[in-house]
This record gives sequence, C-alpha cells and structure tokens, in this order.
Amino acid sequence: MKPLIRKEIVCVVIIFLTAYVLPGCATYNRPNTEPPSRFKKELDSLKSDRIIQEFTRYTVKKGDTIWRIAQTYGVSPDKIIEANHIKNTSDIRPGQQLIIPVSFKGTRKAP
Repeated sequence: MKPLIRKEIVCVVIIFLTAYVLPGCATYNRPNTEPPSRFKKELDSLKSDRIIQEFTRYTVKKGDTIWRIAQTYGVSPDKIIEANHIKNTSDIRPGQQLIIPVSFKGTRKAP
C-alpha cells in the first residue's frame, strides 16, 4: 500500500509544479522594459552607428557590359549582379535600368 501512496504523492507534486510553479517562471508582465543603466549608454551609442548603402540608377547603353559599368562606378561587378538579380550577364539590354550600389557610408569609427 505504501508504494501506491508514494506514486500518488509524486503525481500530486508534479501536477502542483506544472500548474503553479512553472508558469510563474515566465515573465508575462514586464513593467520596466528599459535596459539596465550600465548598458543604456553603450546601447545608445550603437543606435547612431548606422551603415547605409547608397544606390544610383544607370541606364544601359549600347556596348555596355557589367564589368565596364562596375569600373565606371568603382564597384565590383558581383555587387551590381547581386543588386539587380541578374542571372546571365549577357542579357542586359540598352535602355534597361540597373541599380548600382555606390558606396557604404557610416558614422562608425575604426577601432
């Protein structure tokens, strides 16, 4: 009879833990969502360090190649191909508009 009582007590304890204790471990109501003050200054400094990629548009002319356009703008041909989702570089046509990723600018200082 004693082993049966132990099993019942274990079941009751497990049910109690599952129903009352474990849900309390999760934080549902978070009144203060601000970071601790020791991290706030560092987090604020990271917000201003944005890296922005600028683009320009280029209209393809007769005889243009991705390589020549890339050399003109000082970017790699791969960047132009990626920005325009070009599958076959010989498929560019005069009059087609291409997006040229010009440069990266940011306020982040080198370490």
